[in-house]
Amino acid sequence: MQRSSIGFSAVLLVASFLSGWVITDTATSEETAGITGPGSTVYPNGGMRRMDAAVLLPEDDSPYSAVIDPAGGHAYFGTSADPLGRVLKTTLGSVSTPPLRIDMHELSPNWQDLYGGVIDPVNGFSYFSVSTEPGRIVKVRLDFTHYPVREELILQDAYYPRPAVIDTVNQYAYFGMNDTAHLAGGRVVKVDISPLRTFEETGRTSLVSGENRLLSGVIDAPNGFAYFGSYEGKVIKIALGAGASAPTRIGATGTSADVLRSAVIDPGRGYAYFGTHTTPGKIRKFSLGAGVALPEQVGVLTLNANENYLWCAVIDTTANLAWFGAYTSPGRVIKVNLGENDGAPVRLGSLSLESNEVQLLSAVADLEKGYGYFGTQKQSTYPARVVRVALSQKSFIKGTRVTMPVSSAINSVSFYSHGAFGNVRLAIYDSAATPALLWQSNPIPNTVDGGWLTVPIAEGSSPALTLAEGDYFLAWQVDTNADVPGYIAGNSGDGFLVPYLWGLFPEALTVGAGLESTTETWSMHLSYGDVAEGEGEGEGEGEGEGEGEGEDEGEGEGEGEGEGEGEGEGEGEGEGEIEGEGEGEGEGEGEGEGEGEGEGEGEGEGEGEGEGEGEGEGEGEGEGEGEGEGEGEGEGEGEGEVEGEGEGEGEIEGEGEGAGEGEGEGEGEGEGEGEGEGEGEGAGEGEGEGEGEGEGEGEGEGEGEGEGEGEIEGEGEGEGEGEGEGEGEGEGEGEGEGAGEGEG
Repeated sequence: MQRSSIGFSAVLLVASFLSGWVITDTATSEETAGITGPGSTVYPNGGMRRMDAAVLLPEDDSPYSAVIDPAGGHAYFGTSADPLGRVLKTTLGSVSTPPLRIDMHELSPNWQDLYGGVIDPVNGFSYFSVSTEPGRIVKVRLDFTHYPVREELILQDAYYPRPAVIDTVNQYAYFGMNDTAHLAGGRVVKVDISPLRTFEETGRTSLVSGENRLLSGVIDAPNGFAYFGSYEGKVIKIALGAGASAPTRIGATGTSADVLRSAVIDPGRGYAYFGTHTTPGKIRKFSLGAGVALPEQVGVLTLNANENYLWCAVIDTTANLAWFGAYTSPGRVIKVNLGENDGAPVRLGSLSLESNEVQLLSAVADLEKGYGYFGTQKQSTYPARVVRVALSQKSFIKGTRVTMPVSSAINSVSFYSHGAFGNVRLAIYDSAATPALLWQSNPIPNTVDGGWLTVPIAEGSSPALTLAEGDYFLAWQVDTNADVPGYIAGNSGDGFLVPYLWGLFPEALTVGAGLESTTETWSMHLSYGDVAEGEGEGEGEGEGEGEGEGEDEGEGEGEGEGEGEGEGEGEGEGEGEIEGEGEGEGEGEGEGEGEGEGEGEGEGEGEGEGEGEGEGEGEGEGEGEGEGEGEGEGEGEGEGEVEGEGEGEGEIEGEGEGAGEGEGEGEGEGEGEGEGEGEGEGAGEGEGEGEGEGEGEGEGEGEGEGEGEGEIEGEGEGEGEGEGEGEGEGEGEGEGEGAGEGEG
């Protein structure tokens, strides 16, 4: 893999797929730096990348078959060495470390051409079909050390076994054979592979004329069937047989004369996919058929020119993707979306290998790390190779350059997701020659299909981050082979990549670890701005107590509900998503102090009892209307509820006590109707106790300070709903006019 140094003039911002973060489909109203469009999943080379290769020895010949043990970290290749076939053992490589041929086991004379293979990593064995006459099966220990390293099984009256499938639960393997000189129709042979039983054939089924040469095969072990593709273009369905019972032929489907050279299966969705030995290659999609129903072709994809002869393939059923290897010069890997339901497969892209990596024969995949391994044909001037290919965007840190126009606190980082697959991580690096980690998030489960994932800075490794004016890199990491990030073509130096396995971000990114400049840019941006001085909308909750000075002073207890609109200035502390000036709706409880003036109209009902001194005595009940003006001083305690409407909406509940005297000037107008019962003696001044309920409409202006929890802090106009408890004092004088009806 080509590597180059990369210089950064500011900071790297990195992202990857993780759990536990807030996910949103909408951007905030702050300023953004980066790419705000969704991009696309039309990646260069389908998102694939050639990583490196293990070079085999000339005497190894060509790796016609392959099996893999990802947990053990090795792959095994059956070769066509003549006269002694070989099983090769390679490491898988990782990140910037290439795979390596580390061992070889040589078979007996005339045991060559290992054209099919399966593996049982739990019990530590691989099984290869030896395409000879008669056919042979060889069992090889994966460690290549314990005696016996291999066991051999000769199959009578069965020629040239090639495709192989395995049922690791019931411990049987099934091998597809050619016809014989005296009998038309191929064979499917069942072999017992349990280490607790004898390594032997337990049964076979004979196929019919026209099903003579089996070249590919897949298995649906839970449902008890295997499917073999033939040279004649037929898909043959085989019942596996319970226990040691022989397999049986259910039937065959043939829709063309195309040679079915490779195959993969998705039992969960109920489809198999066969690659053809044609120019150009085709991928034929078959529904498996429930029970003994025969397979049915439901779609076909014809590939581009020079994407010929599909000899091998691997599949990721979770991502609904497959990769087919072409027997071309140079070799090519074609990435395909397998289609939903009966929809035909869709070509996503193609990757051409190096000029001396030709004619792909075999393939296996380590899906957990996102790598495929493709065996190439030996040539007269150079040996065969096992080429490691990154199948997707997985196992990389990738980044895109953005420019911060001003120095500012960073609020959040956003990443566009084209599919709800896997997890993502985010991080920020500085722009030194060896970029250092500044911030990172935790894993975010990606549940967004066609929308933005947004992670607040406060929910990362540092609660706050400020970036200076300059260039930065936003980057990401995914843990899925599915096509998730949004791509936009850029210019040289606009992006970077580092081969890296999913996990915590490294403290530094180095050229030695594979840091490489690219032209790739990605749909990511950061949001920034001093929201304490900004405008916004929000909702909040809070609790509070408050004091105020005005044109009258008093204490009282009561509950009330009201709707209204007000303007004011205030200071507050709290928790929330927005600070600043703005309009908003909110529910909250808060603590605060304030001063205010207001005018209002109201309607109310009340009941009260009172005593006083005055110019007369009387008792009465009644309803009435009246107008009056007056000044007075008084003390009182009471409970009440008030509701009002204005240009805003809000609900307030509170309790308070107070006593007070006040002088002041004020003007007010109001209309009201009321009913009441009372006893009393009256004069211009009096003391009394009363209870009442009322509703009213009003507008007010005020200044206040408060503390609370909510989603909005700052100065502004707003609409809100809230609950609160408080105490208050006030002074004032007032004049008023009113009309009322009553009985007394």
